Amino acid sequence: MSEQDGPDDPEFSKVVQLFTRAAEGAPPDAPEQLDATRLAEYLAAAHGPRAGQEVLLRALVCERQSHRTAARFWLSIYERIASG
Repeated sequence: MSEQDGPDDPEFSKVVQLFTRAAEGAPPDAPEQLDATRLAEYLAAAHGPRAGQEVLLRALVCERQSHRTAARFWLSIYERIASG
């Protein structure tokens, strides 16, 4: 992971978009998919000690919008961040 990894990094944005779309059931639009562990690493690098808060907020927003599958996905990412 480089110092540029984070919200301003185009690859980071692409990864978060890909996982959000996949969690909502949309077909992936990228040939290579990163696993959930890799996404957790990106988010931890980007948000530091607040990564868990960011992921829980994403889960809450998905739940409020009735995207339960996406909410569960973000909770699984939170579990990876909290245990790592």
